[in-house]
Amino acid sequence: MMQQQANTAETNILQFPKKKRVTPPETPDEQLEAIHRMRHAYVEEVVYACAASLTKTLAIAGVNVADPIFRHDNVLVLEGLISAISRQQRVHHPIQDLMDRGELLPMITRQMEGQPSGQEISEQLDLFVDDIDDEDEGDLDE
Repeated sequence: MMQQQANTAETNILQFPKKKRVTPPETPDEQLEAIHRMRHAYVEEVVYACAASLTKTLAIAGVNVADPIFRHDNVLVLEGLISAISRQQRVHHPIQDLMDRGELLPMITRQMEGQPSGQEISEQLDLFVDDIDDEDEGDLDE
């Protein structure tokens, strides 16, 4: 009888979670840190999606995306993308400093005479984005 009571007492014990609950940030510093982490996570997610799409498109176009040299050079593309999206999210990235001081583009374009530069491609993309914006505004007028 005593054994049955002991077993019944053990089975009636509620097990509480051992993992500490995540509490929302309380101080302004904790809130800023939480916002910063969310922005970093957003940038990482967007860059990963873009990189996957870009890699697939390049592979379809015949670029050997498995080539170790391509993968090494592609790091610069990804860092540039991370930097650009980070700036939109008000997150600092070291490439932003080079761009703001005007050091990066002249260094690259001096070496690339006769080849399309990132600046030229960016200007073409600006026209493309403007066309998209114009089409969107036309949809609103209808």
